[in-house]
Formats: sequence, C-alpha cells, structure tokens
Amino acid sequence: MSTTVTKIEPAEAINHIVSWIRDYFEPFKDKKAVIGISGGKDSTVCAMLLVKALGKDRVVAVKMPKGQQPDIDDSEMVCKCLGITNYTVNIKAAVDGMIEGLKAAGVEPTRDTLTNIDPRVRMTTLYAVAQSLPSGGLVTNTCNLSENYVGYSTKFGDHAGDFSILHAFAVREVIEMGLILCKEFGVPETLIRKAPSDGLCGKTDEDNLGFTYAALDSYILDGEEPEGEILDKIQRKYRANLHKLTEMPHPYPERAKAAVFK
Repeated sequence: MSTTVTKIEPAEAINHIVSWIRDYFEPFKDKKAVIGISGGKDSTVCAMLLVKALGKDRVVAVKMPKGQQPDIDDSEMVCKCLGITNYTVNIKAAVDGMIEGLKAAGVEPTRDTLTNIDPRVRMTTLYAVAQSLPSGGLVTNTCNLSENYVGYSTKFGDHAGDFSILHAFAVREVIEMGLILCKEFGVPETLIRKAPSDGLCGKTDEDNLGFTYAALDSYILDGEEPEGEILDKIQRKYRANLHKLTEMPHPYPERAKAAVFK
C-alpha cells in the first residue's frame, strides 16, 4: 500500500463528530442514543461524544456482562463520570438458552458460532432497550476503522447499529480523541489506554488478531507495510471480511433502489 490517509487533528475531529451527531438526531427530537458500555476505549469515547453532542439526559448506557465481568467497574465508572442513565442486563441466560436450543435441535455449535452468539445477543439487548424507552432510542455502533478493516467484529452483532461514530477513525486516532475528552469529562485516561478486549474470551484483541493495532494503523493510515507474515495476515483478513462493509447483495439492485428511494 503506497497511499496515506489525510490526517485530521483530534480536536477538529471531535468538533466535526459532535456536529454530525446533532444533525443526525435533528429529525428525532425525543429519541435517545443507546450505547453498550464495556469500559473500553471505543464505547467510552463514543459515550463522551454523545454526551457532548446531545447532553447526558439523551444518552442511555447498557452494561451487558455474561455472568461475571471482571472489569465491569470500568463501565460503571464511565456512567458515573458522565452522569448518564444506565442499565445492567446480564446476557448469560440468553446465551446459554440459545446454545441449549441449538443442541436440542441437533445442531452442534462450532467455536466460531459460540464466539459470535454473545455479541449478537448483546445487539439484540441494545435494540430491546432502545425500543422499550418511552421516547424510543437509536443504537450506537462503536466499531472503529481498524476493527472494520480486518473484520474484527461480528456481523449483526457489534458491527450493527443505527449510526456509527468511529467508522472513519483508526485506533490511534480514537485514543487521541479520547485523551482530550477524558480531560473534559473527568474520565480516567487508563480506560482509553488499556489493552482492548472483547471481554468474553479472556484474550486481548491483538492476541486474537495476531498483530498489533499500531502495525495495522501504520498500514491503513501511513501506507507503511509491516514485515514478514503480518502484511499477509492483514490483507487476508481484509479480503475475507469485505462482505461486512458492503450492502447485502441482491439481484436487480437499481430496480430496488429506484423503488425505495423515490
């Protein structure tokens, strides 16, 4: 890769995102932004941006542990610092019920199946909370550019949502924005700097990917190709997961578009 991505200063990016969120919510005067809070950098940065754009009264956070979550205190800290309404919905029974139902039907879940059930149940939970609010809610997607590039998200799970705040920003840039926002809201910077993890498998994102986000970001943003097998791993993951970044394929696309967008 020889091209580089245009640099956006973090303060400028924050102001643009805040303005974009306000414009997006303009037609939905009473609806609230619903966000899953994990205590990691992405959901923390998204929550701060939402509060900055809409005010704390229009942001609802949902904590979704599966049984016991060791770092749930981090999630609670974010909610407390921002002063936002929050709910805790334990997804263990729902996940276990799904697995038991599959096995009872004669379907033996694969390792990938088991990995992806959890985030899909969490997304179902977010939409259930959003629809249960008196004024309704819109679900926030918290995935960043780096994750999306290599498909490190679950289709119809954490990859879903009504709108996506960090879709154009790599991990490096999310951290830069996060450090600025933490000073404004009094959120501990440790939440922005801690190793990213899905909170489910006991490993960090980088352990699962087989390369660091620093190497990935340098490739995406700066056009710097990593040495050895890392480049091949990145490119293979990118090609394998393009389906997550494109519209669901269907025949007669122009006909459908003409009918829907009259």
